[in-house]
Amino acid sequence: MPQVCWSATQAGEYWIDVSLGGHALQVLIDSGLIDRRGQVGFSIDQALYDGFKQAGRFANHQMHARLTANGQISLAESGSLVAQLISPQSGTLVGPIVPVYVFRGYPGVPNRAGIAFFHLLKGCKVLWDLDQRRWCIELP
Repeated sequence: MPQVCWSATQAGEYWIDVSLGGHALQVLIDSGLIDRRGQVGFSIDQALYDGFKQAGRFANHQMHARLTANGQISLAESGSLVAQLISPQSGTLVGPIVPVYVFRGYPGVPNRAGIAFFHLLKGCKVLWDLDQRRWCIELP
């Protein structure tokens, strides 16, 4: 089966390439980015979020509960977009196209991908090689 792989940065972070609403982004994998309904897969820069909203690109708007870094629950606006992985080797779109909700991020916090995005990648398999510091997705 074909794979797409990313290596950890010197700081141990894993960044992946995705197309979100037709816009190519690099996003930090954040296993703590969750909402109670398991629908929010991304948190993106406020200006990018606002641009999608002003252009009418979101399929839906909702309020979602978000757990903050200090353990508090807050409500956050979200909108639905489609997302797909981009191969870092070829720059082409790969894997399933999935609808996912997106949070409007906090100032100074990088664009992030959460668990809900990966749960939607039906038929795919995540392979995390901690010895080699590589994170791969095996595609159907």
